[in-house]
Formats: sequence, structure tokens, C-alpha cells
Amino acid sequence: MANANAVQLWTIRFSAALAPVPVVELLDVSRLWGYGLLYPAIAATWATSRWQRRRQLARMRDEPDPAPARARSRFWGNDSEDENGLGVYEAAIEDARDSSVAPFGRAPAGGAPEPPIGTLGAAREPSIGMAVVSVPHQRRDRAMRNLVGSIKNEAIDAELRIQLIQDLVDLGGRDMAMRLSPVARLSNVDVEVRLEVAEHMGRFSVEDAARALEAIAADATVDAKYRLDAACALVDCAAGPAGIALMQLVTDEAVNEYVRHSAAHALRDVHGSAAAMALRHLANAPRISVRLRLICAEQLAEDSVIDAENALWRIVKGVESVMDFHLGIDAAEAMHGISPDVGVEAYSVLASDDCFHWFGRIEAAYRLGRLGLRDGYDLLSDFARADHMDEEYARAALERLFQLEVDSEND
Repeated sequence: MANANAVQLWTIRFSAALAPVPVVELLDVSRLWGYGLLYPAIAATWATSRWQRRRQLARMRDEPDPAPARARSRFWGNDSEDENGLGVYEAAIEDARDSSVAPFGRAPAGGAPEPPIGTLGAAREPSIGMAVVSVPHQRRDRAMRNLVGSIKNEAIDAELRIQLIQDLVDLGGRDMAMRLSPVARLSNVDVEVRLEVAEHMGRFSVEDAARALEAIAADATVDAKYRLDAACALVDCAAGPAGIALMQLVTDEAVNEYVRHSAAHALRDVHGSAAAMALRHLANAPRISVRLRLICAEQLAEDSVIDAENALWRIVKGVESVMDFHLGIDAAEAMHGISPDVGVEAYSVLASDDCFHWFGRIEAAYRLGRLGLRDGYDLLSDFARADHMDEEYARAALERLFQLEVDSEND
């Protein structure tokens, strides 16, 4: 009843109150005797159940609260369960020892039993003691071997194994981390698991962690992003091998270009000159997308302005700008951000280059005018009045010229 809702509760109450009615009316029992006996019986039953329920609640209220379970503070501790288990082993081995001693050393009447003699008696006591002491260690070693085996099991999801590694190292400490060290060197284990093990090894043994991370970073069969993660983690353990691994990623053309750029950026934490060399290599690499080359050139300007300008000039005068004039304009804008004079020169070159797209030349001339140079106005006027100019380009040049006049008046 306590769990029933209000409607169900009142339905049960009315049903119990009206239950005697069909019994009395159908059996033609005297109403005085029928109702006079059934209703008191129902009332007595209800009162008894209420009384028993109150007794039960009072008993539960008077009982003390159970003590909270003590949280386990370490993975292998001398808890009460281990001590009880050790006591059981001691009792069992003691019984076995007593039963085996009887045939060899009978006690005389009223005296102590004679000690056993010979090689059997000399070897029995140490072996029993070793068995008693080694039982918990054997259990621990077996459990650790099983856990390491589960980490190697490819049938288990990698995320679950990573979480298991974190919990085991937090509880087992250095011993567990060192037992997991072979996992980091196994090529048939998921690389995410190997990385997790190697990073946890670095908390206890920097040398072992460095060797494991270096093996992952230098493995060409591993995905490039995991090699990058291993090389970045290796920076904290061994800067020299980390720099070599990162430079290998930068120069490997089979690696994704954004991974190569991230590796070049990570080299800043190892060696500034090496990072500048890597960025210069990427800024001039023909197989790198022009957008990424622009980014590398802008970052390279922090270390070497001349190298950055040379890389941007290659983009301005290259075939990429001819195919997409926006790239040439962006390169000239980047050059203006590095060196204003060189940027003006780049805009002038683009505006007067016959191989450059007309929309690009118009935009470059407009940028010159926005910088306050009279050459921008003159070039736009020439473009708008040129006889050989298509009507579309002439209209675009005229619109840019009007916009330039409006901008100059507002300024």
C-alpha cells in the first residue's frame, strides 16, 4: 500500500470495506450477525498490521547505522582479507605438518615428541615456512601477469585498456608501470595503448620511457599523428632524440602536411634554429599547399625576415598566383605585414604583371591606393580606359576607383 498511488490506495480501501456486502447478501446471512462479525474482524486485522508495521519501523530506527566501508588506498596492501587468507594457509599447512611428523617422531609416554632426524626433517621446516610466506606474493605476481595480458589483448576496446592502465599505475605505482613496459615495445599492440604506457613510464623511469617513445616516433608503420604525439612527449624525456624525430616528420613527404607543420612548430620547444630551418623548408616546399606555405612564412618571419620574404616572393612570382590571384594578393599582404616597403613593391609587381589575372591586378592597384600611393589611382584609371580591356574588367576597375575615392574622402 505504501508504494501505491492515491487512486489505487483508495480503491483498495473501498474494496476492503465493501467486501462483506456480497457475502452477507448472497448467503442470506442475518445482517446483524454478518456485518457484526465481518467488519470487526476486518478492523482487527487492519489494526494488527498497523501495529506490526510501527514495531518494524521503530526497530529499524533504533538500529545503529552501518560503518562505511574503508576505501582501499593502494593496490597491494596488507588488508585484513590478506591476513585472514594467510591464517587459513598457516592452519592448513600446520595440520599437514603434524600429520606427517607422527610416523617419524613418536612421543614417549609422558614426554615431548622426539624431533625428526635426517635430511627429511632438516628440509621440512624451511620449506613449510617458505610456502606460507610466498603464497601472497604468488597471488600478486599471477594477478599482475593476468592484468598485463589483458592490456595486450586486442579483443578489448583500446579506450577500456587505456583506462585500465591509468587505474593500475595509480594503484600499483612503479612496480606496475615497469611490468607494463614490454607493452610499449610491442608492435602488435594498439599504438594508443603503447603511448599511454610509455607516458606513465616517464613518471618512474625516464630512460625506459624515452626508449619506448623514440621507438614509436621512428616507426614508419605507425600513423603520423601518433608519431607526432610520441615525439612531443619525448621532448620532456630526451630533447635530442625528440628533435631528430620531429625533423624526420618535417622532411617526410609521405606525412600529412599539417602534421609536418605541427612537428616544425613543436621544434621550437627543442631548438629555435632547428624550428626556423623546418619552417623555411616547408615555406619553400612545392608540394605543400600555398595556404600552409603562407602560414609557415609568416611564422618564419619571427626568426628570419629575409627567409620569410624570399619564400613569399616565390609565391607572388610563382604559377600559383597566376592560377589563383587571391593567393598572390594574400602573399603581398603578408609581405606588407612583415615589411611595409617590400609589401608595396609586391603590390606594384602584381598590378603591372601582364601574366597576372585582371581581377588580381585591379585588386593590387586598389591596395596601393588604400596605402596612399598615387600609383594606385593611376593604374585603376588606365585599366578603366584601356581599349583592349573587356567590359567586365573595365567596369570592375571603375567601381574600385570610385570606392577608392569614397574611402579617401571618408578618411
